[in-house]
Order: sequence, then C-alpha cells, then structure tokens
Amino acid sequence: MLEKVRSYFDIDPQLFNERNRKNQLVVVNIANLNGIQPPDEYSEAKNKKIKELYKIYQEMGNPQQLTIDFPIICCAVPNLGVEDIMFGQALSELIPDTEYNLAIIDGHHRVRYGPKYNVSDFYCSVYSLSQTLLNMKKLKKLDCQVIPEEYYKMLLKGMSSTISAFAQRGYSHTMIPVRF
Repeated sequence: MLEKVRSYFDIDPQLFNERNRKNQLVVVNIANLNGIQPPDEYSEAKNKKIKELYKIYQEMGNPQQLTIDFPIICCAVPNLGVEDIMFGQALSELIPDTEYNLAIIDGHHRVRYGPKYNVSDFYCSVYSLSQTLLNMKKLKKLDCQVIPEEYYKMLLKGMSSTISAFAQRGYSHTMIPVRF
C-alpha cells in the first residue's frame, strides 16, 4: 500500500548545519521508513541513551515528542529505474506524486525503539538524494568522488541488506514507497 505523508511544519535542520535553509518536516509511519544500518552495527551505548530518552519523554506524557525534538533524517530514494526519464530530476528534487523509498540517514535507534513506547509515526526531515549526498560529503561521511547514481545504488543495497539482516532475526519488513 502506498502512503501519502502529511506535512507538519518547517525546521532548521541541525544535523547538516544548514541554518539558512528550511526543510519541511513530515509525519511518516514506521512501515515507510527503511534502515541502512544492520542490527549488528547498533551501538549499545546509543541503545541505552535512546531508551533513557524515550522513558523521559514517556514520563512527560508524550514519547512521540522525542521525534519532534529530534526528527529522523531521511533520504528520498526514487522508486524509479535508472532508465526512467524522471530519474535524474528525482535524484535532485522531490517531485510531487513520484514514489520514493525513505532511507534513514540519522535516527535508526529512535525508529527501532519507537514501537516499544507506542510511537509508530515519526517526524522526519526529508532530503533529496542529491541534497543528502552533498551534506554527507560536507560531514566527511562519504568520499567526494561519489556521484548521485552511485549513492542511489549504495542506499538501495543498504536498505535491502538491512531488511535481510532483520529478517534473519525474525523481523519482517517490506519497502513501501511514499509520495509527497
């Protein structure tokens, strides 16, 4: 089933240090979020920190507020073949009514533990693939030589291998695209 995400409000994305640019926050169901970090890459220290944060927010009466205060950073990966005439444009901008798979760039632990605190909808800051690639290069998380088409393949591989790794642990997930 294809989900249409609903807008929330504008924020300054803190993760990428782009204080002069606004990015739209959208509410996304957990079924539409795809990790690129397999379970064996999860940090125990981070797991503990996230659980503690969720408990604090739960005590305040709204564990979902954690995802408003610390939105999930996602990359919109076009659900198009490279031969599609819209592919190049879909890498650099979010085209209305085009399907995208959302890859989690920052927030894997928050998404993973959300359901344990009755959080199934997450506030997300969504970037185009080209924007994400540029920001990851600025943060020195990726080689400067990586081009958008390569990053597209890297993200697809990351999402697929993460889904497989979780399936081996008994968790089922299918990529469900969204439209903006």
